[in-house]
Amino acid sequence: MDYLDTLRLVVLNPERFLKELEKEEKASPVVVFLILSAFFNAIGITIVYYLFYWAMNAYASSSSIRVWNFVPFILLVVLFTILSFIGWFLYALIVHFLVFLFKRDIKFSRTFQIVAYGSAPYFLFSLIPIFGLLSIFYTFYIVAQGIAKFHKLEMPKAVAVAMMPLVIWIILILLFIFLITGVSIGRAVY
Repeated sequence: MDYLDTLRLVVLNPERFLKELEKEEKASPVVVFLILSAFFNAIGITIVYYLFYWAMNAYASSSSIRVWNFVPFILLVVLFTILSFIGWFLYALIVHFLVFLFKRDIKFSRTFQIVAYGSAPYFLFSLIPIFGLLSIFYTFYIVAQGIAKFHKLEMPKAVAVAMMPLVIWIILILLFIFLITGVSIGRAVY
């Protein structure tokens, strides 16, 4: 299956895709899929960033489009692609660890496949305002289905495992915000 067929099947018919995923044993197609998805998403993010940047500076004399303005564009695309791949890899590690708490005989390569292919809705719709938020939950749904199917976990546990990394991430961000605001309030008082 090529990239677009895989993307279409994951988004439109995840049950059928998970049946076909049983046949895939190698990790290389999923790595290529994730890198391509992250790359295309990074291009979209960077284009949106530059459109806002140029719109905000439309009347400034330095806002004209020059060739060297595209060097940061290319660097941002590469940086966003790498960070996105690392983020989804870490998500797969956390999910694998959480599944490992329930089932011991699992393979990381299968968890990585589930997470990487399950990220397709996010990459496809993340830049569209309301659909971007909904795509995150659809991604969790596909990942939970894959975990339930391949790791033989009950669906409520699979949903909890799929969403737990987000909960952990939100808690860490809130702790960081409280730490920063607490430090700044403490300095303002003394």
